Amino acid sequence: MLEVRTLGCFDVRLDGRPVEIPSRPAQSLLAYLVITGGTSHRRERLAGMLWPESKERNARNNLRHVLWRLRRTVGERYFKTDGLMVSFDTAQPYWLDAERLQTGADDRPLEQVLEDLRVYGGELLPGFYDDWVVLERERLRAIFERRMQKALDRLMERARWSEVMEWAERWIALGQVPEPAYRALMHAYAGQGDLAGLAAAFERCETALRNELGVEPSEPTRRTFEMLSRGDPPGVGTRPLGRVNEAWTATALRAMLEEWCRRGVETLDLASLSIIHAAPPGLTFETKHAALLIRSALEHEVDLQPWLERAQSPEEATAILQQALAANPRPQIRRRIVHALEGLPGERSLEALARVAASDEDLSVRAIAALAAARRGRHAPVMRDLRDAMLHKGDSMAFDAFVVVADELGIPAGIGTYPKVRVALNLGRRRWRAHRDRVLQATWRGALGVGLAMAVFGSMTPLLVALAMPDEFQAQLRFVSVSAWSFSGAMAGLVIGALQGSVSSFAVNLAESLWRGWLRERMRLVCGTLAGLAYGLHLIVFSLLGLLSPRATPSVYIPLDLLYGLVVGFGLALLVPPWDIERARGSLPIRLALAISILVLATVPYVYWVYLGLAAETLPSRIGLVTFLCLGMVLAFRKSWARAGGLGPQADARRSVAAPGSRRYGEGRR
Repeated sequence: MLEVRTLGCFDVRLDGRPVEIPSRPAQSLLAYLVITGGTSHRRERLAGMLWPESKERNARNNLRHVLWRLRRTVGERYFKTDGLMVSFDTAQPYWLDAERLQTGADDRPLEQVLEDLRVYGGELLPGFYDDWVVLERERLRAIFERRMQKALDRLMERARWSEVMEWAERWIALGQVPEPAYRALMHAYAGQGDLAGLAAAFERCETALRNELGVEPSEPTRRTFEMLSRGDPPGVGTRPLGRVNEAWTATALRAMLEEWCRRGVETLDLASLSIIHAAPPGLTFETKHAALLIRSALEHEVDLQPWLERAQSPEEATAILQQALAANPRPQIRRRIVHALEGLPGERSLEALARVAASDEDLSVRAIAALAAARRGRHAPVMRDLRDAMLHKGDSMAFDAFVVVADELGIPAGIGTYPKVRVALNLGRRRWRAHRDRVLQATWRGALGVGLAMAVFGSMTPLLVALAMPDEFQAQLRFVSVSAWSFSGAMAGLVIGALQGSVSSFAVNLAESLWRGWLRERMRLVCGTLAGLAYGLHLIVFSLLGLLSPRATPSVYIPLDLLYGLVVGFGLALLVPPWDIERARGSLPIRLALAISILVLATVPYVYWVYLGLAAETLPSRIGLVTFLCLGMVLAFRKSWARAGGLGPQADARRSVAAPGSRRYGEGRR
């Protein structure tokens, strides 16, 4: 199980063992994803949040590298990622102290509430200064103080004075000079009859407030001291702690916002914004106040959702976002506004998205708005509007937006004619750019895995010849030693295997990147099968050079070599895992057995037709060769199969059991 502590320290443990995450951006990213667990975040937003001063391409590359490191150190299963989104998978076993603090109910047994409060070891992520940390730090501190106040009230009602003192001192030790904690301490001393301790507690409070904040004790604190000094019974007929901080009441917060608006403040600084962020959930503000908060959140590039919830209705939040959209020319801010509009319910937000999709001057903003409106039920109307703009107005951005929506959601029927070839070419280019790194990485893995397997097989060539053709073996020893023969066979096997492994892996993964839906499965096999022509061509070239000795004529063995290569390509394609491993039908052992069986059944007639009288001597080596080709492909992608649980026959059962209860991508507790 993954354990993450963020309150008072940053500590990560996996199954009880410490996990070292040396990079500060990696630590910040992990903390953010876990704290917002279950929420899907766009990659460009995460990259901009962690590397705000870097160019977008560099920031995206940094994010990709950090995610790779987190997967290696924490584990693949804890992250859900695709080309657009990243999230922490809350379905996996994990424990987070900040979540324990937030989710516990105050009406549970008091001991359970106190256990929840024990997890608060200090402020969130000390030493981190990201904007999101500053805001979340204040919010969690406010939650802790509200819960601590209620817990102390319950302890005082039960006259558990020693525990009141313990928890009040714990609160004071965390800093911020909490007056409610000092008032609770005074009640505890009075309850124990210790008037000297009562006076000392008030003096401590007075000194701390003067030294730390330069203020005098508040009226509730002075009144509590005077009441208890007169001998009034502690904790009887009153709730001595009152509110934790008067600045967090609805009246005070609205007064602060009104004053800022009166002074003409356009955006709040982060410290002022954090005061509002720490307010109790559910507190809403009038339009001009909510607009100030949303503008400030946009300026600081923090999560917009908490601020949209401060508006009195989704329609009001939509109106504020439309005003911000009209006033803000920066594309990165406009993209965030569009994403926020997508999440707001109602026709008004949908109409706003449609207008942006039809007219915005920035391609990325327009494409995101078109995609958002299409997801919200206007797929066909949006595509028709974009088609009309690109055909009748020559709007190139409309064409690009059309391609983006087609890539994500497809092209609905009934939208009329459009340039199919041009759209298909641009779709292919877009998908290749999006998945190029993944395709090339798979190509490299295929080359390495199959190349190593074939090098091992090639080094066994002298042994195979000695067993199948002893006379030929003795004849060869007159010209070359066994070690040199074995080395040359290994090098030839390495080259042949790397070539075939790279071509097959590239072809299958290219199909994964270019096609969608039911066509993807077919094109995987088609492209993988065609990749086998590389194997057939190498057989033809080796035969023409005399390195192989077919007994059949070229008019016979050349087409047979090509046909046999296609069968080899089909068998290897079965062993390349799909990107969405849940689509894999059958576990890896079943697929491996099927691929080897197909290739062996094809090898027997091929050898007898091509090598005629040498068939008996050649057949064992040919069967061994195709077997090692398959094993090399398994070696190349063993981690992908293992990560999906596809290395055993129980994998299908696990998938069938897990599917009904699995969460959809992007669902979570927040």
